[in-house]
Amino acid sequence: MTSIELKARGWWFIPPALATQPVDILSTLGPLIPSREGLPHLDLVPYKKASAPHASMSAKTGAGEQPMHTDAAYCPTPPRYIALQCLEPGETSCPTRIWALDLVRLRKDRPAALTKINWAAHGGGRPAFYCAVMDVRQLEVRIRFDPFCMRPIDGHIETVDEVRKALDNYSQAFSFEWKLGSMLIVDNWRCLHARGIGGDKAPSRKLRRWSIGADHGLVV
Repeated sequence: MTSIELKARGWWFIPPALATQPVDILSTLGPLIPSREGLPHLDLVPYKKASAPHASMSAKTGAGEQPMHTDAAYCPTPPRYIALQCLEPGETSCPTRIWALDLVRLRKDRPAALTKINWAAHGGGRPAFYCAVMDVRQLEVRIRFDPFCMRPIDGHIETVDEVRKALDNYSQAFSFEWKLGSMLIVDNWRCLHARGIGGDKAPSRKLRRWSIGADHGLVV
C-alpha cells in the first residue's frame, strides 16, 4: 500500500493506528540513512535561532515558517524519501506543508528556470557542486531546491523567486495537521515540504524524521 500511495501522489499520510511499526514500514522503501550524528533518526523541535543546531534551517528561520525545500539538497543524491512521525503535536496547530510536483507536465515542458545548471549546492560538510533544480534521466525526474543551501551562480536574487514561482506553478499544495503517532512519508525527489506557521506557539512539538535512500535511478 505504501508504494502505491507514494507513486500516485508523492506522499502518504498514515493515521496513528497504522503507524505503530514505523521502521518496518520504511524498510520496505529502501535503506535507512543514518543522521550526521550516526543515529537512525533525528527528532525535530521548533528551535529558536539562538539555540538551533549550527547550519540547520532553524538557525535561519527560528521557530517560524520554513521555505519549501528538498531535504539534504546539498547531497549529490538526496534521500529518496523522508518520513516524519509525530511524537508530540504541540500546544497549538503547526502543520507540515507539501508541494507535490506534476512530473508529467515538468517532463514535457522542461522549463528553463528549472533545467539550467545554474546553481551551486553546498552544506553538510560536503564539497560544493553545480546542479539544476530539475534533473531528468530517461523517464525519471528529480527535483532539488533549498534556498538556504543552494545559491544561483549568476548571483541574482531574482533567480530564487523565479524558481520558486515555477515550482509553485507545477505543484499541488497540501497541508497536514499532526496527531500523536501519525506519520507522513514524502517522496523527496518529487515533493517539496516545510514546517508551516505556528512553531513559535508550539514549543513542545516534536517530529521524528527518517531518511530513506534511493531505490533506483538518478544515482549520480
